[in-house]
Amino acid sequence: MFGVLFAVAFVNHADPAVFPRPQEMRYVNGPAAFVLDEKTAVVDPSGQFYFLDDMLKRAAMLDLRTVKKPPGHNFIRFSNGPLPAGGYTLKVTDKSVSVTYGDRAGAFYAVQTLRQLLPPQIESARRIPANWEIPAVEIKDWPRFPWRGMHLDVSRHFFKVGYIKKFIDYLAMHKMNTFHWHLVDDGGWRQESKRFPKLTEVGAWRADTGEIWPGGAWNMGDLEFPGKGTGKKLYGGFYTQKDIRDIVKYAKERHVTVVPEIEMPGHALPALVAYPKLGCQNTAAAGLPRTNVFCVGNDKTLAFLEDILDETIGLFTSKFIHIGADEVWKGFWKNCPRCQARIKAEGLKDEDELQSWFVRRMERHLWKRRRRLIGWDEILEGGLAPGAAVMSWRGIDGGIAAARAGHDVVMSPTSHCYFDYSYATTSTEKAYSYEPVPAELNASEAKHVLGAQANVWTEYIATNQRVDEMIFPRMLGIAEGVWTMRKRRHVDDFKRRLDAYYEWLDIMGTAYY
Repeated sequence: MFGVLFAVAFVNHADPAVFPRPQEMRYVNGPAAFVLDEKTAVVDPSGQFYFLDDMLKRAAMLDLRTVKKPPGHNFIRFSNGPLPAGGYTLKVTDKSVSVTYGDRAGAFYAVQTLRQLLPPQIESARRIPANWEIPAVEIKDWPRFPWRGMHLDVSRHFFKVGYIKKFIDYLAMHKMNTFHWHLVDDGGWRQESKRFPKLTEVGAWRADTGEIWPGGAWNMGDLEFPGKGTGKKLYGGFYTQKDIRDIVKYAKERHVTVVPEIEMPGHALPALVAYPKLGCQNTAAAGLPRTNVFCVGNDKTLAFLEDILDETIGLFTSKFIHIGADEVWKGFWKNCPRCQARIKAEGLKDEDELQSWFVRRMERHLWKRRRRLIGWDEILEGGLAPGAAVMSWRGIDGGIAAARAGHDVVMSPTSHCYFDYSYATTSTEKAYSYEPVPAELNASEAKHVLGAQANVWTEYIATNQRVDEMIFPRMLGIAEGVWTMRKRRHVDDFKRRLDAYYEWLDIMGTAYY
């Protein structure tokens, strides 16, 4: 009966701006609504209602009372029940709000749905008049995928702790649960290292060229890390280990896992400026002015990288550690005597197999510490480490190959999921249309698709406002694609809800396209 009613749920009502769309949702007969007032009581053994309670205190000046047992009416009650991970049910009448949750994450997601069923004024930072009521609805909801992610590159441009937390808030509000934090790249090293302090003393600060790159475009050859005390104006920053632990804790409270990315063996320019001996020999023969690739023929370099991974593991609680491993210019290895000696000693065929050997070594190192390696789809080249997961970005072929080989996959193709691309290239509707499971996979292979994520690369994105403009409203499309079952998604319905959602963003003070 519930599923039948779903099809006609919105005939007599305007669609609420709930993102992502719940799996099943219908209005209870009639125009009834639950009205919140100063007498509303809350029963919440989950401990998750506090988030909405704080918003109600701020925007509505309502301080709801917490009780152990609900009164006869005018209450919000949370109860634990046998539901899937992240799942919840919600029943709203004119007398009460009843939430059943499978786990604390499910309770939190129910709170986010209640938040979006309220008037958009709930997002106000100060008291604002509104009808503080929730429409009478019944909802059954649960996540489709376990990996529902957004990525932010903080190397090319640095973003302060306050904005990182705001970015995590965006994820949590839309039931996304993975923040892929791109901490290391050619633009700067952003994670404090106690063992190797020059990584941030030197590698976190590049010569400031403003928002205009010397060569007219982002180019590794134009990046300088002169060090402090040179008199040059510097750009950059880094996150202290205290900052990182604080952000990880903040995200965990919002049921978001922070997955760090420490690029290796390529995209390592700041580290190699800070510690030049970690690079290859004979780099001039590779035809580039300098190297951004670690020398994997050098045992000291391998020890350095394993030490960095150990430091990273000490800061992050995520099951996965991302090592990047994309766009490695193997010409450095081809001309490096130590790397060639490694190829010979290990019985490898070529530099592709050398990269595979390196990834396998890092994968073993992480596995012994009960973590899993994930990398961009280049880690397939030369053979994939047995426990590694693949993030497929160069189209979907890498994800298909990995899933067919029995490896877990996160889909993130440039075609739909790169939010540094213009809206002319990747429109909101195109982002919404993305289906994470490739049609080429059978049911058994499709189980290896953990989910999908959208990426924000910041070569040309320098400010908080610009990030917001590039992710909103496209982020809502990806959020719905990884939460809502495919058969429940309809683009016209999405557009109707989106039209109402801009008021929310305005009140939040969030920029959008």
